[in-house]
Amino acid sequence: MRVSVIATIATSFLAIFSPLTTPVADAAVLAGVGLPTTDLQLYYDAANINSYSRSGTVVNDLSGNSNYGNFYSTPAHTTASTGSYFTFPGGAPYGSNTSGYQYIKTNNFNPDFNRGGANTGITIAFFGNFGTVDSYERIIDFGNGSQADNIIFARDWTTGNIYYETYNGATGKGRCTSNAVIDGTNQQYTVVVSSTGCKIFLNGNTSTPVASSDLNLVPINTTNARSKMYIGRSNWDDQYFSGLIYRLAIYNRPLSNSEVSSIYNSMTDTSWVAVSGSGTYSVNENMTAVATLSSSPNEVATYLEDSTRGDFNKFSITSSGVLSLDSAQNFEAIAPSTTFVFYLYITDANGNSQIQVITINIVDVVESTSLSAPTLSATPYKGLAVTITVTPSGDGTSIPGKVSYLLSGKRISACFKKTYSGTGNSTCIFEPSIQGNREISVTFTPTNTNFTAVTSKKNFFIYKRTTNR
Repeated sequence: MRVSVIATIATSFLAIFSPLTTPVADAAVLAGVGLPTTDLQLYYDAANINSYSRSGTVVNDLSGNSNYGNFYSTPAHTTASTGSYFTFPGGAPYGSNTSGYQYIKTNNFNPDFNRGGANTGITIAFFGNFGTVDSYERIIDFGNGSQADNIIFARDWTTGNIYYETYNGATGKGRCTSNAVIDGTNQQYTVVVSSTGCKIFLNGNTSTPVASSDLNLVPINTTNARSKMYIGRSNWDDQYFSGLIYRLAIYNRPLSNSEVSSIYNSMTDTSWVAVSGSGTYSVNENMTAVATLSSSPNEVATYLEDSTRGDFNKFSITSSGVLSLDSAQNFEAIAPSTTFVFYLYITDANGNSQIQVITINIVDVVESTSLSAPTLSATPYKGLAVTITVTPSGDGTSIPGKVSYLLSGKRISACFKKTYSGTGNSTCIFEPSIQGNREISVTFTPTNTNFTAVTSKKNFFIYKRTTNR
């Protein structure tokens, strides 16, 4: 699913989304199969749950290189099924007042851009929205201050053009400039720089670059790592970036035209994967299967549990979406807590992630009960008291109910519908009044109607007494 690259900025934003998990350093998985991963040095993705921390103050690097960034004044993160993004509201020049203005500072970023031959160069890929022209607005400005080995991808205030520029120390090496930006519009730009020149591609169109230069604008390798590496902020006294950033990727080589097209396809697919089924399922007790989730025909989804919240320790899910209980649940044993909650991460091939909260209700079903055969405490004699014992049970749990005793089809009056607490044995004391072969029949009727009544029978011979009391 792809969001239109000409969609207008929404005038109202959804609630800020709290990030919920930490990343796994696996670029091929986290960056999405549509995004080239060879020589990927940094990748931030507002649509991928793995790209930001639980605290909301860190944006995680999905390239696997740990080039994470710190939020300052925490740019708002908006999550929506049509695309998630970081919102940068702009503001006065940082030299005037830094309080409240929002940007990201990247850490540890110091790749080698001059490896020789076809590997010499840089590629910057960006999907976002420049908003309207109100200043020199930086997407990135990596340097050691103003005019200090800077790598810049930005918008020019006076012309409204976008440009890529590098500095060798305090000396600007030149610009690669385009007027293709459209105010208030989602667009995807890829800047490809080699030792022989620079090109800027718009929306994956590699046949006609929107900017071209023969200058060698490859960033120099500095002795000391660039320490002021800003996203949304300038190293000069310029205003902060005002607009949206969906995704940002940087490579330390020039990418091919086919890779530029792949970046466009991957970056502009920002919609959540469509998953069949609801968020609530009912599972009969003593069963383990919950559901098999599936995605829409054109999407490939992977599934991963949040192992920090809910009842994660009671469930398992395969990467293909088969959700099951780790063990069958006995309704009576777990009552009244018969509802479980499972937090599930769903990610498509291009890294779009969502959290689905799944509720599982364990359903009480009609179950059979058991009743042991009646036993007597002694050899039965006419006129002598004897105790009948039975043991009711149901599904290995305590099942209260009523127990009725009959002798040859007639009630034993003192033992009809005797209350049974649910544990242990049930007993009946009676004095046989007739000798001979007799049948003792005992019926257990559980109070819980989801358990069936059960009857157990046994024949005994009642002997004639041969001695007096």
